[in-house]
Amino acid sequence: SGMKQYPIRDSNRLIEEYMLLANYLVAQQLILRAKDKAFLRRHPPPNPRGMEKLLKSLQVAGKGDILGSNANFTAGSLHNTLESLRHSSDKDAEDLYLLVNTMLTDPMTSALYFVAGELKPYEWKHWALNMPYYTHFTSPIRRYADVCVHRLLTATLDGSINEYPESEDELSEKAKHCNEKKEAAKLAGFQSDKVFFCIYVRQMKEKGTPLQSNAMVLDMGLESFTLLLVDFGVDCRVHATKDWHSKGVQVVYAEEPEENNRQQTKDKHRKPKGRRNKSEHENGMKEKEKNQKSAQVSKLILTVGRNGEKVDLHISKKVKVLLKPSTNNGRISFVTEFYSQ
Repeated sequence: SGMKQYPIRDSNRLIEEYMLLANYLVAQQLILRAKDKAFLRRHPPPNPRGMEKLLKSLQVAGKGDILGSNANFTAGSLHNTLESLRHSSDKDAEDLYLLVNTMLTDPMTSALYFVAGELKPYEWKHWALNMPYYTHFTSPIRRYADVCVHRLLTATLDGSINEYPESEDELSEKAKHCNEKKEAAKLAGFQSDKVFFCIYVRQMKEKGTPLQSNAMVLDMGLESFTLLLVDFGVDCRVHATKDWHSKGVQVVYAEEPEENNRQQTKDKHRKPKGRRNKSEHENGMKEKEKNQKSAQVSKLILTVGRNGEKVDLHISKKVKVLLKPSTNNGRISFVTEFYSQ
């Protein structure tokens, strides 16, 4: 096809390091000279609850030793863990690296532009780069935020910063605008990738060669689960009965739902005679549903195919699926169909 992967050489990494250093030093200059007007970029740490959920999911899947039990990672320790996993000689290391790397995208937060006067200095930190402050300076031809930084930097160098024409509030509004546009561009890119992938699925089906893919379970609910299509780097949500036409769904919990654990206590408080009224029954059903949703699902057992094949699904489980074109509310989409374990 004439296409090939671009190799990343040491020279590329060296230039990247210099760019990071330049952005850091420009941020320092702006903080010292532009003060509250400094146009910076911060990256909050991962969502703690999201990290705890990730760790619990890995523990339930028997992979808890990969990241340990402490959710308070530093970016450096997390990077080192992933790199050691990626270069491991273990036969499952490549799949586990892909699994964990994909699962980590959920609790991660987005980096944001802001002006220094909005936040306390300890909130300026860029978590992923492990830097106390940072900005975007090196790409003014493709990012408007960098243009704002260049203008401020020039004013600090020629001594005109005290007469800078924009107020802190005006710069703050520009930072918010940049954040909104960056998020919109990211979403547009994601949706574009999805549309063209769906078109590819449809074209292959029309040619009589429907796509197959190795897949891995990323997450599970009571009746649905998320698959990572390993061959394409795409994830999708699958409903056990609607998509895979499972004739039954058996849910196995890592721990019994609180409703079951407290059954004996509840029995003691039930009325000895007569039936519970409608309100008590409805409240009981709602509590049961709430407890089931909060419990950690460790396995889904499905009955699929004409022969009623039993499929045990758990996080990191690998299966093979067929991809079929579909439509969702008039939009092009795709669904998966179980092929083999």
